[in-house]
Amino acid sequence: MPNGKISYCNKWLGRVFAAAATALSLASAGPALAQSGASSGMTLADYRHPTLASPSHEPVRVLLALAIDGSGSVSLDEWNIQKQATADALRSDEVRSAIRCPAMGEPTAGIALMVFGTQTKLAIPFVDLRATTACREDDPEFDRKLHALAGQIENLPRSIIDGSTNIGEMLKFSYDVFVNAPWKPTERRVLDVAGDGKDNAVGTPAVREYRDALMEYGVTINGIVLLTDEKDLADWFASSVISDKSIESSDGLTSSSPGGVWIVAENDASKAGTGAGIVNMSVRAQWALMRKLTTEMAGIYPTPGTRFAYINGYDDKRYMTHEKIEGSTPVFSEFIPARPAPATPAPR
Repeated sequence: MPNGKISYCNKWLGRVFAAAATALSLASAGPALAQSGASSGMTLADYRHPTLASPSHEPVRVLLALAIDGSGSVSLDEWNIQKQATADALRSDEVRSAIRCPAMGEPTAGIALMVFGTQTKLAIPFVDLRATTACREDDPEFDRKLHALAGQIENLPRSIIDGSTNIGEMLKFSYDVFVNAPWKPTERRVLDVAGDGKDNAVGTPAVREYRDALMEYGVTINGIVLLTDEKDLADWFASSVISDKSIESSDGLTSSSPGGVWIVAENDASKAGTGAGIVNMSVRAQWALMRKLTTEMAGIYPTPGTRFAYINGYDDKRYMTHEKIEGSTPVFSEFIPARPAPATPAPR
């Protein structure tokens, strides 16, 4: 990645998945999802990648839907870094091994990517990654498809440039994406949501209804937030967006699990929401996404409250320490679990 673009990664990690703007009625939120079929104007074939998806009807172990922010608040440099970091994470040995060498189940995954602004678009339909050789052996066909998917993400043209943060619309669209996926999952459905702001289009109650409908379809929802000026942003994600309980899907194939939010901040000042010293993530954006995708493929989440640190550009055993290493500034990313929504005060 060119050095001039690397410096923008600090903003990218908090914005890597945001959404934008359409008014949706709270009263109709649940039924709209429950009755949802293909999104408006889309056919079932539109959910299957035209060249990278196989003709197989066999299930995959994990269905993963990613999203990146194409709204007006994202600069061109930030847009490019979102794509680059996601592509680099998919190419990493860690993510490749998490797909090809699972502790249990088949070495398969289905991955799609959404872009959202005022509306949400399925920019890259589902691609199925299926290992064709034993875990530690070379697998040219698997690698060809994985690298082709990463390349398409890396070169994705920007098609959505607008809007307010409509996380509710993104969750609603995501429900359709999972319902109409070309393959059934055997273990998990996972949705990745991230951002640097709360929904400002449909409101928190509607966002929670859409989240609940996804959980009822067995979807685990995770998030990434970059703390800037909204001191309670991580708590809002944890209580309103992230899956907070285990619910078996209506088709009996998967169950939602309590998800979590990866909080990214440079130090205790910015972690507290003061906006001080927002982290210069540089190529660390790829590092953070790599860890998150590996976790989602493996289905093993960190202990709540775990702090990770990327220190001095090295990913080694020191990342679990809190001490400052001479000549470096630790960059912290903290994981918190989903939290129950705060109780609504009774009317007087």
